[in-house]
Amino acid sequence: MSTVSAIVPQSITTAKLVSSNAPEADFPVYDKTKTYAVGDRCISPVTHRIYESMRASNLDKDPTDIRNRAATAPWWADFDPTNRWAMFDGDVSTQTVVPTSLRVVLKPGIFNAVYMAGIDADDAVVTVKDAPGGTVIFTKTVQLEESQPADYDEYFWMPFRAQKDLLIEGIEQYASAELAIDLLKGGGNVRCGMLAIGDLRVVGKTLSGVKIKPRSYSYTDIDTYGRLKTVRRPATCDMSLTAIVERSEADSIIDLAKDLLDVSAVWIGSNLPGYRSLRVVGLASCSMDYSGQYCRFSLDVTGVISTVSQ
Repeated sequence: MSTVSAIVPQSITTAKLVSSNAPEADFPVYDKTKTYAVGDRCISPVTHRIYESMRASNLDKDPTDIRNRAATAPWWADFDPTNRWAMFDGDVSTQTVVPTSLRVVLKPGIFNAVYMAGIDADDAVVTVKDAPGGTVIFTKTVQLEESQPADYDEYFWMPFRAQKDLLIEGIEQYASAELAIDLLKGGGNVRCGMLAIGDLRVVGKTLSGVKIKPRSYSYTDIDTYGRLKTVRRPATCDMSLTAIVERSEADSIIDLAKDLLDVSAVWIGSNLPGYRSLRVVGLASCSMDYSGQYCRFSLDVTGVISTVSQ
C-alpha cells in the first residue's frame, strides 16, 4: 500500500549555499551614489533580489529598505530573484538558468529528502556527504525522461517528454551533511524552478480514490477590438485523498498539519513508481476522524506555483 507524506521545508540562506555556478550578475549592484531613472534595475547581494526604480531622480534610496518600496509613491519595486537564487525562492515560475550544466553545493542542515520542480535537463545527479569534504553516504543519478508510449505508433512518433520534477528520498540524516546537485543537458540551457530540501514525514497509508484536478493560473485578456492576449504560467494540480493513520500517530500528524497551515509545502499522495502526478506543491486543509484504533485523515491540497509566504 502506498503512503501519503509531506516535506517540511527548510529555507536556504546565504550561509547554507556553499557554491553555485549560476551567476548573480543580472544587473549592477545597487550604488547609493548613483541617480536611478524610472525603469533602471539593480540587485542586492544581501537579499538576492532584483529591484526596479519606480521614480526619477532616485538617489540614496536603498531598495532593500521596505520603507522605500511601501510608500504611496514607492521609489523601488521588488522585481524578481537574481538568477542564482531563483531556484531557492520557492516559486516554480522563476528559474535559475545556465548553459549545459548547473551545479549547486549546500550545507542545509538535517534533511532526508530533496524535491525539484520546473526542471529542464537531461540528467540529475544528487550526492550527499556526511560532512563538507567527507564521505559520500548517498548518490543517485536519474535520467529525466518520462515518455510513456501507449503503443508502437506513439513509440516511434510521439515527441520526447522531459520529466519536469524529481523527488529524491531515503537520504540518511547527518547534522553537517553536504548536498551537491548537478543538472546536466546535452545542449541548450539547464533550468531549475524550485529546490525544496527538508524532512519528509509520512502521514499514513493512502486509500484508493485519490483525485487530481489540473489548475491553471494563466489568464486571458480580450480588448474592445476582440484581440486576445494570454499570459501563460506554469500549471499545477489540486489533490484530494484519504489516508489511514494509526491512533498512536494521529496527534503528531495533526501537529504536522498545524505547522504547515498557510505554508505552501510539497505533499506526496503516493510513494510508488508511476504516480508522479500525486506530487503537489500547495496549501493544505485537512481533518482527522478519531474513530477506533485507526483514524481517517482527509487531505485537500490547493496547488500553487509558489511556496513564498508574504
